[in-house]
Amino acid sequence: MKIFALIILNIIVSYCSFAEIINGYEHNLKKAEQSLLNLSNLLDNVSNANSDEQYYRIKSHYQKAKQILKYVHTYHSKTADLINTLWTMHPSFGDQINGIRNHHGLVTDIYISVNPKERMNRNQFGTTNIDQAKDDPHTYQSSFGPNTVSVQIRDCSDWQMIQLLIHELAHVKYQVPNLSTYMDYFHNAYQHFRSTDSFGHKKDDPSNLSVQKEMKLYQESMKRRRKPGSALDLTASNL
Repeated sequence: MKIFALIILNIIVSYCSFAEIINGYEHNLKKAEQSLLNLSNLLDNVSNANSDEQYYRIKSHYQKAKQILKYVHTYHSKTADLINTLWTMHPSFGDQINGIRNHHGLVTDIYISVNPKERMNRNQFGTTNIDQAKDDPHTYQSSFGPNTVSVQIRDCSDWQMIQLLIHELAHVKYQVPNLSTYMDYFHNAYQHFRSTDSFGHKKDDPSNLSVQKEMKLYQESMKRRRKPGSALDLTASNL
């Protein structure tokens, strides 16, 4: 009985310790909603106290908070749709990314954000941050903290965004488990490059080779979906 219980516990721990593909706006959405609620309550209290100066000051903050919430909600929704498209169009790859682990076997969460073009560099349609934790060269870190990767996709057509996302996640697929050795390669390979647009895309770059392989698999999958009468008869126009 004890052995059986330990087996069940190990299964539960393994399941709960899987990496996750996470909407990068999740935390900000909750903060924006709470901020608007707090300001709304303040407005009610100030209004009851008949303090015009305070009322208009808080009212101004309230209006700004509404705009922020609208923005965050819009791009949270766009990001959620893109993640759902990944699971629909390339589910096996989504499973691989969802279970990704670093060199130590520790999970690494992937935060995805769809951004307006104003928040992306002029020539960038998709980016993946690359950085190591200060105390461990095998641990990825991003603005979301240690053991995380940040992937940003420019807001464009659905068809473009899913291809951009698969491209960036193919970088992630290679870089997370090979971070330390890849960083050595990265610094040597790109030390004389002036533009960051070419980073990760040299012909012999193993991260780029991962991208080429995954995009080929995706295109082959799309061809199968387009076959008339196929159970997976979906076309790029449906994206």
